[in-house]
Amino acid sequence: MRQHSQISVQIPEDFLDLFLARVSEYAARRWRRDFEVEANGLDFADALGVRYVYYVRVTGKPAEIVFIYSKEQLKLINLFTDGHGIGYTEHERITVDFWKAGMKRVCDEMQLLGHFVPSRTVRPEEGLPPDVVASLYRFSICVNKDDGGTAHPSDMALWCQFLSISHLRGARMGEDRLSEYLLEKQFPEDVVETLVRQYEMAMSLLPLYDQLAERATPVMVQ
Repeated sequence: MRQHSQISVQIPEDFLDLFLARVSEYAARRWRRDFEVEANGLDFADALGVRYVYYVRVTGKPAEIVFIYSKEQLKLINLFTDGHGIGYTEHERITVDFWKAGMKRVCDEMQLLGHFVPSRTVRPEEGLPPDVVASLYRFSICVNKDDGGTAHPSDMALWCQFLSISHLRGARMGEDRLSEYLLEKQFPEDVVETLVRQYEMAMSLLPLYDQLAERATPVMVQ
């Protein structure tokens, strides 16, 4: 699958505002920080424990670039233009424009670990921990693909093992990536859709289960 170009910077929380101010200063001729949009989504971001940062291009073709700050990492998550879609080449051109307009310079000045990664072709499982990849592979080659492993307990156990290891390792696989992986392994499309829905539900429920389990009081039954 093809992956869009990416920008990410490791920034201690105490330095984030200074970093963003310096980026805005250097990039002012090309990009403007959109504080109004950020303020409109502040309650939502606070509830998620993250921070969103928006920039709007002020020269040339209109474009908006969106970053998310979480766990001391600022990462590009979306890019918009006034068109109906954006190809990999244009996405990378805009990303490079923003990176060179100010962000790279500030990373160098503040000695922060920042990366620009060009668009590239990646395997769907690339970047996942080895044990997560291994558990997904075992599931994909051992189960009955026609029903996705739902008809046999041992098949279902392999699927649950993949879900559990993914959760324990904090590894999330995007919907597109998981779909592509399963289709490559010759799972029928309707089965893939079902498995992806199960995956998304499990990745939402398991963290909630952990939170409730920490507060639960065991009940002794005589």
